This record gives sequence, C-alpha cells and structure tokens, in this order.
Amino acid sequence: MKTEQFQQKVPEIKQTVVNYSAKSEIPQTEENEHPDFLSVSEVAWDIDRLIDCCNKFFEKTEPFGVSRKDYSWWKVNSTVNLNNILFQCNIKTPVLFNPLVMVAHYKYKHLIVGVYCDKTRKKEFLVFGIPGYYNVDERPFGEMCLWVGTNTLKLQENNFGYWLVYIEPKSGKFVSFG
Repeated sequence: MKTEQFQQKVPEIKQTVVNYSAKSEIPQTEENEHPDFLSVSEVAWDIDRLIDCCNKFFEKTEPFGVSRKDYSWWKVNSTVNLNNILFQCNIKTPVLFNPLVMVAHYKYKHLIVGVYCDKTRKKEFLVFGIPGYYNVDERPFGEMCLWVGTNTLKLQENNFGYWLVYIEPKSGKFVSFG
C-alpha cells in the first residue's frame, strides 16, 4: 500500500478504534453508554448463574468417587466455554489458564471445575482441578494447590488425580493452604 493510500485510510481506522474507560474493561460504545448499563466490574458474582451455566455446558461428575453435598463438580472439555462463563459471572481469574494448565488440558482432554459451599460459615469457593499424575506432572500453581488422587488419598507416584486450587470468587484470589 502506498503512503498516500495509507494516509487516506488513517481517519477511517481512527473511527473504528474503541475507547476504554478507566472504570471498566468494557469498550464504551453507543449501545452500552445507556445509564442502565452495568459494566462487568459493577456486577457481583452470581453463584446460581455459574451453577446454571455449568449444568448447561458441562457434564456433571464425581471425580473422586465420593458424593458430598458441599461440593458440586463438572468436567470441562472446553477452556474457552469455561473462560466465557467465568467472565459472564464476573469471576476474575487472570492466572487460571497458565501454560501448565493448558498443557494438562491438552494432555488429558479435560479439567474439572467445582463449587464448594460452606453453609455454616457462609463461604463459597470456586475449585479448579487440573488433571495429572502425582510426582510426574508439575504443580500448576506451586504451593497454592493441593493434590487429591482419584483412586486413593495416599500420595503415591504415578497416582492419577487432580491438583486442586481454591479461588475466592469475589476477588479472584487463590486461597493459600500453607
């Protein structure tokens, strides 16, 4: 493209650039400048919506063979769908899909996601499980994750299970166990 042609296109390109407000990461366009429009950062996280979306898009599972009333689990085959659901439910997890998580997803063709509800303490956590073999696959979140085997609770080499990480959904922060 010649310089003159490019300079003619610059005003056209500038018109298509979206301005981002400091308040939210949602581009400000004519459609969402309405006073009733709430940015994602202004909406509280919605556990019921998250559970509904997980039920709709993922297979319900009991990955550890034990059914507990305080946990609900889903098998996730699509990280894209999971990321979109988390965004729609205003759950900020910027480091969730790190390279080790994506390698595990590619290798084992799934992840697990769960919701833990402690009704006595009125606490709710998101729980993500990254599949792998103990002492074979790396911990995807270092000391922030716990190992739970699917066959036994003993920590044995070559035991398949999940590295679990608990996330406080309102802040997106990982819960530390150490």
